[in-house]
Amino acid sequence: MNRIIISLVLALSIIAGSVSISNQAAALEPDYAKWGKLAVQETASKYGAEIVDYKYEGRYPDSSEAVEERFKLRLRRGAEEFGVRVSVHVHLRTNAPGKIDFERLD
Repeated sequence: MNRIIISLVLALSIIAGSVSISNQAAALEPDYAKWGKLAVQETASKYGAEIVDYKYEGRYPDSSEAVEERFKLRLRRGAEEFGVRVSVHVHLRTNAPGKIDFERLD
């Protein structure tokens, strides 16, 4: 009986530990990471190029109901390298993306 209880306690502590680790990993990811992934995906698709560098430029007010998450990406297509500023507009109430703007920098 004691072995069963000890095994049960051990199993529960292992499960609790793994849940805690995954929660900590999620907490370490910055708020803008979700929008950065979207910016990278949409930019690679639009320009048909490899993303070679990524920089988060910050959050800017867009309106009373939205913010702009801004990223600067460096792209490589063949021998050509160029920059693109990507703005992901996010609705504050729903935390859903709106339009995405692209500005070629070079």
